[in-house]
Amino acid sequence: MDGHRPNWDEYFMTLAVIASSRSTCLRGCIGAVMVKDNRVLSTGYNGSPAGQPHCLDEGCLQDERGKGCLRTVHAEGNAIAWAARHGISLTGCTCYLSSYTPCLACANLLAQVGCVRVVYRTLYRDERALKVLHDAGIELVEFTGRLVDVDQALTMHDDAVCRAKDESGPPDAAGQSLPG
Repeated sequence: MDGHRPNWDEYFMTLAVIASSRSTCLRGCIGAVMVKDNRVLSTGYNGSPAGQPHCLDEGCLQDERGKGCLRTVHAEGNAIAWAARHGISLTGCTCYLSSYTPCLACANLLAQVGCVRVVYRTLYRDERALKVLHDAGIELVEFTGRLVDVDQALTMHDDAVCRAKDESGPPDAAGQSLPG
């Protein structure tokens, strides 16, 4: 590994990108991670409501313009809904988005729950949504760091496990490590 320890934004943005891998909408694989005091409060990704068909299985349910998907709950909305279902306050949180800045509806939700910061990778030029975020005093930050290389992280983990095993000595008959 190159010795680079990710900063908090890099760490949480990587988690948002990983969350996006669970998306079930064909129009957008987006993940959201809600964080406060450097702790994950909730995650979400673009997908159908619980118990409903997925776009992956039945296709997107198009709006009248053929531009949006009506079947999908956005990543931010899913993260907010999960937190609400479990009684987790998001007041003062940061929302990490694996891709675009929020749409108007999600910007309204983020303002409503007391989000104070949104970190994004791609600017979605919805001036109305950007105005909502601005008017709510939500800091909008473009992510400029590096995502964590998962393969490098696994190699670092495996190397550390091997070093720990080597330092602890061979196990005794009961499976306990003997002093090295």
